[in-house]
Amino acid sequence: MELKDIDGLLRGEAHDTISIEDWKLHTGYENFEETDNVIEWFWKLVDGMDEERRHHLLYFWTARMYLPVGGFAELPERLTITRQFGIGDTLPKSQTCSSELQIREYSRIEDMEADFIYITTNYVGFGLI
Repeated sequence: MELKDIDGLLRGEAHDTISIEDWKLHTGYENFEETDNVIEWFWKLVDGMDEERRHHLLYFWTARMYLPVGGFAELPERLTITRQFGIGDTLPKSQTCSSELQIREYSRIEDMEADFIYITTNYVGFGLI
């Protein structure tokens, strides 16, 4: 075993492909149903993202750029998508300590896609630029 192999075991692999099916399996919903348009659109957008953007979304959501060995099942907190209520046209937000992604009810997938492109392109640390 080489040093890079040990590093990959400890930190997670930087170049691992994120399994969307595993991601879905380990994601819960609060004030959303799995069959709601917004949730179906979310997974459609994630499916259309390149690997780098998926890692950026994971970082925005959990403050982790890469998954631990064992994938989503080994994250300390279950991922949750929570509905934002009564706040107008705001960007998605995250509570990284609890692995919670807060999104509003969108009426168009195009608006949702624009917001997710923005947050996965313009984040710095724990905020947006």
